[in-house]
Amino acid sequence: MYYLKKGGSSVRGDQPFFRCDITYKKMYRMEKILKCMYSPEHQMVWDSNLKSSEFIPLQEGKKSFGFTYTANHKQFTIKSRDFYEKGFNFFHEGKFYRYSCSVRNSEEGREVPKETVRGETIYNMAIMYRDQEDDQKLKFSVVTQCDFKINVPAFMLTSFLPKATKGWMDNINKYYAKSHKKM
Repeated sequence: MYYLKKGGSSVRGDQPFFRCDITYKKMYRMEKILKCMYSPEHQMVWDSNLKSSEFIPLQEGKKSFGFTYTANHKQFTIKSRDFYEKGFNFFHEGKFYRYSCSVRNSEEGREVPKETVRGETIYNMAIMYRDQEDDQKLKFSVVTQCDFKINVPAFMLTSFLPKATKGWMDNINKYYAKSHKKM
């Protein structure tokens, strides 16, 4: 299920606010589907739009908080986009929580490559849990507001977001089905 709120949020009114709710099969393992979604080595396999993906921990060996860098390939006449975010993940009472947003003055921490435009993640929040009332199925909800720094009419962006997110989720499902036994 995808929800798109035109007119933005109370944080930024000029960019669409987006929510996605996904139900995964009961047999899916939470830690494995999260690896598919958020681990760079897995993202690079299922997401053909990614040019690079990297997690930079703030402390050696810690994977629950740090910086994330992703860069997408150029598409058609649109330059490559990259994102440099700070964030954290944690588990509490069987639920997974995630928060990330762009690093302020990110160009100082990570140079913007040539032919690339730095996008901004205003906020990205997610939760994943087993739904006791729906046969233990795995539920995932994410709320995002990003500025892709693309000079296109709002209606084009709002029609692109749900399709792109559905494609992303479909790719994760296919990758999980093919690779989960090796994880």
